[in-house]
Amino acid sequence: MKWETTEDRQKEFLMMKKKVDSFLVKEWNGQDLFSLSCEVMAEQLALYFDASFVSVFEDNENGAEYHAI
Repeated sequence: MKWETTEDRQKEFLMMKKKVDSFLVKEWNGQDLFSLSCEVMAEQLALYFDASFVSVFEDNENGAEYHAI
């Protein structure tokens, strides 16, 4: 069994961040994001990335979480 190191997890996190950033630019570039709710953004991200949990916060205080059923 191979154990993941902290460095592996950091690389995985950075790779996912790049994928999410690319998705945001591709899907929502130039749009008025204030017209989208955090709930809608979280659901769209979860569906696109086949994720069971996504959280989107506008200011680290107000936001939404999406949990797949």
